[in-house]
Amino acid sequence: MKFFLSLVMIFSVLNVQADEVDKIRVKEIKTHLETANPDSTCMDEYLKRRNQLIVKLTLTPVTFAVGTVASAYVGLGSGAVVAKLFSIEGWDALGAVILGGLAGSLAGAVYSATDTVKTGVTLHRHTLIVKTVAEHQLNRGDHYSNKLYDLYSRQSHKDQKLPLPKDLFIKELVDLDASGTICDGSLVKQPRIKLGPKLKYKVAKSKNIFRKINEAK
Repeated sequence: MKFFLSLVMIFSVLNVQADEVDKIRVKEIKTHLETANPDSTCMDEYLKRRNQLIVKLTLTPVTFAVGTVASAYVGLGSGAVVAKLFSIEGWDALGAVILGGLAGSLAGAVYSATDTVKTGVTLHRHTLIVKTVAEHQLNRGDHYSNKLYDLYSRQSHKDQKLPLPKDLFIKELVDLDASGTICDGSLVKQPRIKLGPKLKYKVAKSKNIFRKINEAK
């Protein structure tokens, strides 16, 4: 019995290792892009945007601290203004200032935490998009394709749309990538005031791509 369990464990480990070997890596995608026509895919733009998101996440502790302190100062100032407007004096005025500072700190902390979560989700989904396209181009299985298709199916049901079969979904995604549609900014909501040609205004998020695919059906 122990021998049988040992064999099961060994085969399980080997299967996991095989899966890990089969998964496409960012390094392989970069190597592939060295010989690919840059005008025929958006993978390079997605990899650059991915790097920006990684840097942003690594700086989270610093931005979190700075944002919280800055919000606390704003809260303190707001508390002082309120105290002056309502003619609050003495200890009551101090209490209003302190309360404003605490409220500002809390608001800053919540905003920073929410922004960090959104950044992490965007990073994960950008990675799925670029690796799905790479799997298709390099004929390297469907590990990431399956994960992205699951997201697409859930988003479609949420939007009350019938999702395409997986093979048609992948074809539509690959076609959108080849045409440059997912990285030319046409699927991204543009701000009224845009400072420079930032990648985040050009590279489409997964939800934008999913809706574009469903609209084209």
